Amino acid sequence: MYFSVFFFTIETTTRQGVNYQTQSIRIPLYLKAFDLFERHFHYRWLVNQIVTEKMDDQQKVEAIFNWTIRHVAKQPPQLPIIDDHVWHIIVRGYGVEDQMADVFATLTNYAGIKAFMLRCNGPAAAKPNHIIVTAVYFNNDWHLYDVYRRTMFVDKANRSASIKDIIASQWQTKAVDLNGIVKESVRYMDYFEKLNIGEFDSLYRKNRSAIQDPISRFNYFLSDWKI
Repeated sequence: MYFSVFFFTIETTTRQGVNYQTQSIRIPLYLKAFDLFERHFHYRWLVNQIVTEKMDDQQKVEAIFNWTIRHVAKQPPQLPIIDDHVWHIIVRGYGVEDQMADVFATLTNYAGIKAFMLRCNGPAAAKPNHIIVTAVYFNNDWHLYDVYRRTMFVDKANRSASIKDIIASQWQTKAVDLNGIVKESVRYMDYFEKLNIGEFDSLYRKNRSAIQDPISRFNYFLSDWKI
């Protein structure tokens, strides 16, 4: 009993970024574990409000995509950029490009579909120099979505384009304009030139969007001693 009390009162740290300046905050293990499970149950509850069992995987993905567009606005310039937990982004209701992709990827993982945010670098003169998209796995292939620019990528039949389609340049963009806001556009071809489908599974396993649930987080903790 005394060991259990001692174990759960061990000091750990959590990290928070404010305007890209990261600080470590000391927190007892029991409180960190409580926060982890609280976020976990919130994610599960929220996803069950967005998707239904009758939906196939692509329908679930698009429902979460549309929900993220509606509920997570682009970062207001007058407010600080705060980076700690994905759930807090959802509660605040706004985020920068990678945070919006992280919300979409995390909720998609909670729907039982693999997803992670992917940085795509452009050529030297490209503006911006990189974009953040979300890679999602369904129908036995990876697909890309750009939440920040409200853009999906489809094939000639207007179905979600696979990574193979994108690499082969057999795709087109499909804008999703739910809020009457003009999307920001980029020349996606410049950012997709270096896509390597062979890296996707490895990138997925290392991405924080894939380790938000307690079991995945515990397995990550055993390998890296970080929660």
